[in-house]
Amino acid sequence: MQRSRSKGFTLIELVIVVAIISVLAAFAYYNYSRYAMRARRADGKNLLTAAAAAEERYYTNYNKYTTTISSLGTSTTSDKGYYTLSITNGGDTSKYILTATPNAPQNQDTGCMNLILDNTGAKSQSASTQTNGPCW
Repeated sequence: MQRSRSKGFTLIELVIVVAIISVLAAFAYYNYSRYAMRARRADGKNLLTAAAAAEERYYTNYNKYTTTISSLGTSTTSDKGYYTLSITNGGDTSKYILTATPNAPQNQDTGCMNLILDNTGAKSQSASTQTNGPCW
């Protein structure tokens, strides 16, 4: 007597395929989120360079730097809203320090956190480790 062979997949085969797809999806999501963090840093860099250019224009006109963002005529937030700008000078109008503070979801980028640019062009970040690629 011949046995008829059934067509299709068994439940165990289906479970194995779903498990493999789940593991691949987890790796893909993790790598994509890290890439997205690095890509959104460009928004903060653009904000800082635009504010630095505005500070230099202000210095040309008034022979001092300002800590008032409204005096610069620039926005306090980046184009895509991932960073917020702040300016300090420590009481010395011959220098400035621009800081781009990350907003959600960019504030999960713990490898860089705040991006910092000063009047000498020095670039830095507030985090001590660059766990997700270079900040600048």
